Amino acid sequence: MENAILDGKVINVFKLLENRDYSKIKKNILMLREASKNHRLRCTDCGNVVHFRFSEDITEHFYHSKGSNKDCPYSEYSKGLTANQRKAKKVLFKQLEKIFPESISSTYTEKVIKNVGRADFYFEFNSGEKLAIDYVRKINSINFNKKNQAYKDAGINNVWFLNTKDFYNKIYTNQEEMELNKRIVLNESINKVISFLDVDTKVITLLKDFQFNYKGHKIEDIFEINYNINDFILSSSGRFEVDFFDKYHVWKEHNKKEFIEGIKIQEELEREREKRKKEYEEILNKQNEEKLELISEIMARRDIVNKKDNKSSIIKKEKKYQKNTHRKISHNEANIILRKIGTKHITKDEAESLYFYIVENINCLHDLDINLNELKIKASSSLGKINNTSIRKWLVEIKYIK
Repeated sequence: MENAILDGKVINVFKLLENRDYSKIKKNILMLREASKNHRLRCTDCGNVVHFRFSEDITEHFYHSKGSNKDCPYSEYSKGLTANQRKAKKVLFKQLEKIFPESISSTYTEKVIKNVGRADFYFEFNSGEKLAIDYVRKINSINFNKKNQAYKDAGINNVWFLNTKDFYNKIYTNQEEMELNKRIVLNESINKVISFLDVDTKVITLLKDFQFNYKGHKIEDIFEINYNINDFILSSSGRFEVDFFDKYHVWKEHNKKEFIEGIKIQEELEREREKRKKEYEEILNKQNEEKLELISEIMARRDIVNKKDNKSSIIKKEKKYQKNTHRKISHNEANIILRKIGTKHITKDEAESLYFYIVENINCLHDLDINLNELKIKASSSLGKINNTSIRKWLVEIKYIK
């Protein structure tokens, strides 16, 4: 606790030790230690003896002697205070003293709120306004909601300062913590922002989230500004008297405008994609129709050709034979060509002459010592070696002699 009763008078340890004159601070420290030693310091709640504690590593405060705090309502509150919280209370006290110089010395107290405990700072102003300020390291959602409801029921405006190190980073990484911090914003009665206090750097960070829906598209972002605690001011209603809200409004409108423009561009691109897709599908459909027509035409022509070929195949062979009757070769010449068949050295005239020789003598090949099947195999072998189409034509004819 930072308040105690000394010789019937309420004193505040922060106020006694804030003087810039080191000699006065030293004098007050000696005075408090002497009063503590002589049991002259009393608890403002229960009236029992309290003691003074102060060192370089410990923020100055009063505490109950062991066993004297069983029935003291303040004791339960002080048990939960960490070194960080004591330091935060001192940092806040110094700034609040500048903002509310009269109230901090007269009406300020650690207000006991029925059923939920104390507010770290509580003020009642001449205007009738009531203000509670709390510094928080850990939040139990049930107790948090109860305390906020108690403030509302009592007509007390409230401001929450969260420990930066314990809460700030979690907002960006932990969805559960984000939801809890959103509840803080909703319950905080005046500013509707999340307030962080870094007791080491003495920096207050204000943070407010932003959500916006446009045509089914959603944007979420967080706006924040840091303030040195010496530049931080709030009114008796608890409203932050800083430029945060004006800057937030400008930032929000800028984000909304950019987001809407982005969606419009996206929609235009989507329309263009759909248009191109439709055009492409129409082109494909047209090409497919043309292909089908072409295939149908080719098939129809092929049917006609096949019919003509079937009717005239015998005539063609006869004509071919008649046309080439002048290419007769002797048996000796045929034997010479037969030795070339199966190689790549046979000529077009030789292949042609051999064909007609075989056709002409088809019924007496056995007497000529010619094996037709072996001849066909050799013709196939030559086909694999010769690229000349004129030669290949006659080799194919030989291959399919019946």
